[in-house]
Amino acid sequence: MKRLVHNFGLIKEFLDKKSFKIIKLNILIMFVSAILQPIISYFYKIIIDLLSATLFDYPIVFIIILLYILSQITIDIMELINSHIQIKMQYNIQSKLFSLITDKISKIKLEELEKVVTYDYLDRINNAIVSSVIKFIQDIIGIVSPVVIIAGYSFALFKVKWYFPCVIIFSALPYLYMCIKKVTMNYAQEVELNKEERKLNYFISLLMERKSVKEIRLFKLTNFFDNIIRVQRRKIFKIKMILSIKFCLYEIVLAFVHNFGMAICVVVTCMDIVHNRSGLGNFVLVMGAAQAIVNSMISLFITISDINEVSLYFNDWEEFKNIPEFSKKKQEKIKDYTITLENVSFRYHGIQNNTLNNINITIEQNQKVAIVGENGSGKSTLLNILLGLYEPSSGIVKIGNNELSEVIDDFRNITVPLFQKFIRYQFTLKENLQIGNFGNSIKLSDNDNFRMDRLINSLPNGIDTELGQLREGAHELSGGEWQKVCIQRTLLRENSKILIMDEPTSSLDPIIENEFYEKFTSLADGKTVVIVSHRLSITKLCDKIVVIDKGNIVEQGTHEELMENRGRYYNMFVTQSRMYN
Repeated sequence: MKRLVHNFGLIKEFLDKKSFKIIKLNILIMFVSAILQPIISYFYKIIIDLLSATLFDYPIVFIIILLYILSQITIDIMELINSHIQIKMQYNIQSKLFSLITDKISKIKLEELEKVVTYDYLDRINNAIVSSVIKFIQDIIGIVSPVVIIAGYSFALFKVKWYFPCVIIFSALPYLYMCIKKVTMNYAQEVELNKEERKLNYFISLLMERKSVKEIRLFKLTNFFDNIIRVQRRKIFKIKMILSIKFCLYEIVLAFVHNFGMAICVVVTCMDIVHNRSGLGNFVLVMGAAQAIVNSMISLFITISDINEVSLYFNDWEEFKNIPEFSKKKQEKIKDYTITLENVSFRYHGIQNNTLNNINITIEQNQKVAIVGENGSGKSTLLNILLGLYEPSSGIVKIGNNELSEVIDDFRNITVPLFQKFIRYQFTLKENLQIGNFGNSIKLSDNDNFRMDRLINSLPNGIDTELGQLREGAHELSGGEWQKVCIQRTLLRENSKILIMDEPTSSLDPIIENEFYEKFTSLADGKTVVIVSHRLSITKLCDKIVVIDKGNIVEQGTHEELMENRGRYYNMFVTQSRMYN
């Protein structure tokens, strides 16, 4: 009961005023419909008794039949109204829940998304929380109907034999225990199978998604993955079937028990009719009322067990809400754009060794800094820390005299990232470019136009052409063209002061890449630039080069200084130069 009260408190955050009004109307409709059902059965009993009598009053029979029909029509109308208002309630709740979930996801520390348990919560919440909240509300409302029906039919049976309601109700009680046990074990099984089902969905997606289907076809991997999927499905199916068979056997035994209770009431009524102690209408009433009570009790028990099941998913919601968020302090405006990393170290969850160790870097305003190193050296992790996406395990990131968390809002307004794995938004070209400016209007000028005129002119509907393959008639770009769009939207941010780029030319052909390098100085004019690249030709255009190896800074300096040192950078640059010579 304590948990139920707690869940009512949780439900309030999912409901607005409109939803509360809809719920009240829903309860009223359910209450009236439930009262009418035993009344209809009683009208039916009276009609049978009157028709089986030797003499009967035609006007009274006509009035009873009319009342019977009107009551049935009223129930049908109320069910239609109830279906309509439930659709409205579902829409309101889904909208509110979606806002709450997306708001929370936007605040979660990105380090937390590296944890498997976080994805387990996200999976169960995405798959169940919306339906669980709606189901909880419907179940609470739904309790009204079976309770009123049970009470109404019990009163009708009480008038036939006082002990009939007790026999029916007690014969159905064991079903409650079975229902509660079932949902608890089903939830435990879902938690157990969470990772296995996510793995199965991943394998299926490999066969279905456009980005993987080419390679799978060329390497003839369809049968290979088909076998993996079949084995994984069989593994999940076997676990689910064991529990399903177990509860099927329980339900067969319980069906005998509650049907035996009904049989007692029916046999006693038949004996009374044979000995002229009761009319034929009582037989009809007992048959209908006993079945209605059993069905309503089973419905009530399933509802109670569903409420218990939903409570388990509410535990997931509370755990999800408690996932650590990015620590945001009282916000200030940036006055000095110097970026400083002081003794910054970072370690991923579940990893023993640090990915970054005691990183110390100072990036002056308008300075161009290249970060280079081998794969896995920690370059991308460092960019994520610079962007405020990861919090250091130790050390401080500062903008001027402020910690990054104290100016993060202003920092995000003036900082534009260009990720290696950028998103290819299935929008128009214009909308793709507007995303770089927070969705606001854009204007292409000669200074920041990176081959956009040529791309726009080549598209069937110019800048308003739909990109991707989401809609019929949309135009798919090549990898290099998508990267041009991504570079362009990075350059279109108004009042940007900091550019942070991760492999910005990885998909460009050599001629366009060279054009990017030639325009790099003008494109980045008046901005601080931090760039990660394996192609070291761009490092000659930078004011400072930072060489990282195994999470440590092993060299810092200009291109000329590092070439003179003949260290790690020299070896990397010379090796790459030989490939072109």
